[in-house]
Amino acid sequence: MSDLQYELWGMETANRIAVFASKQAAMDLVRQILRASGSEAVQSLGLGIVQPGASDADDLEPLMDGDELLAKARQTISNYLRPA
Repeated sequence: MSDLQYELWGMETANRIAVFASKQAAMDLVRQILRASGSEAVQSLGLGIVQPGASDADDLEPLMDGDELLAKARQTISNYLRPA
């Protein structure tokens, strides 16, 4: 079992969208959402970390959300597009 879990949440609805074993996997989905639905969709999301042994959503530690999450998604997309 992984030490940490990453959770992607809809901030307006307070609904958990998905749980990931890695930050990379979570950001992959965020980038897909950015491409498919645009900036506003990503700005409405929050990414958090759940420590081992945590029992519920109250144990979620915010990592990034809104504009910060959007900037990170855009940064990682541009990193993929840079020539080697």
